[in-house]
Amino acid sequence: MSDNDQDGEEIANRAVHYSLAKSGMNDVTAYLRGGRKHQILPDAALEDLFITTFKGWVAAVTAGTSNDHTALDEIGAEFQLRKIEPPYDKVSDEMATLTAKTKEVFERLTSDERDRIGSDIIGEYLDDLDKQQ
Repeated sequence: MSDNDQDGEEIANRAVHYSLAKSGMNDVTAYLRGGRKHQILPDAALEDLFITTFKGWVAAVTAGTSNDHTALDEIGAEFQLRKIEPPYDKVSDEMATLTAKTKEVFERLTSDERDRIGSDIIGEYLDDLDKQQ
């Protein structure tokens, strides 16, 4: 692998992580503005809510009936604020289903569509990096 390939891969890797982190920050900000409605739940109840909500969301996504993940974003934000991880190990079947569905959608994309998605993520990262300097 050439240095340019390694540099490009590193930028792409950083851009994806940045995009995920930024999305998480936006979710927390929106959740706080909305009043942090899950704050009163004990950790065990929050975990149960996550499991139920995640399973319902994956079922809706795979059925093609909904892709609204607002409730899941709010629950995830509460986990972030508590500095604990959601119990992904308890939704492993749904994670596998979601991964398979994502792969299926990705494989249907044209090469140009795949490149555009990657370019959008990298472009946002580089734009925000320029703003910081």
